[in-house]
Amino acid sequence: MAPSTLLPELLLEGGPIMPLILLTALVGYVIAIERLLAWAGWHFRNRRFFVAPDVSTLAALLRESPGDTPLSGLLLQAQAVRHLPPERREPALQAALLARMPEVEARISTIGWLGTILPLLGLLGTVSGMITTFQDLALTTSRQVLSQGLSEALWTTEVGLLGALPLLAAHHLLSRLKARWINHLERAMALLLAAPPDYAASPPPSAPHPASAPATDEP
Repeated sequence: MAPSTLLPELLLEGGPIMPLILLTALVGYVIAIERLLAWAGWHFRNRRFFVAPDVSTLAALLRESPGDTPLSGLLLQAQAVRHLPPERREPALQAALLARMPEVEARISTIGWLGTILPLLGLLGTVSGMITTFQDLALTTSRQVLSQGLSEALWTTEVGLLGALPLLAAHHLLSRLKARWINHLERAMALLLAAPPDYAASPPPSAPHPASAPATDEP
């Protein structure tokens, strides 16, 4: 089957359930691509926070950060409230986390749900095709009628299964990215909150340059 005629053939042979299967798969693919691109952008902008060796380096990076990603925004919030007593700091951090989590979890469950119902829609098309086949066989014994019903049943099953695989893979990948994001956030939060309150107030002393050392008279 040529690529140019694939979609018309599927719509013709797949019966009334095929348009619903194709529309569900298309919506799922658009959402999955958008989410993967969003996470790729976050990772590109946040990768420097992942490898910060100490709190001083992390604080320097945060001073240059616009807070345009969920991770950097939460770290800036933690840096702003870290001087508060624990009974006030913890509710503030919890409220900030709850405010950003919908952005982190957005549409991940929807991708998994669409990947789950696609095989069920394929099964529904299979049942519909078999019902059509048996109804036509009650009226005629034409082999063409039999092959048309079986074609509808098999095409919907195949398209439903094949359409679900990329969505389930994208759901698994996004779930893994979310878990890694939480690990990076917890590590950076621990660095910020465990540091002394004046860690960013004064930079660490640096050794004097040999050229600036005061000259001494030789005896």
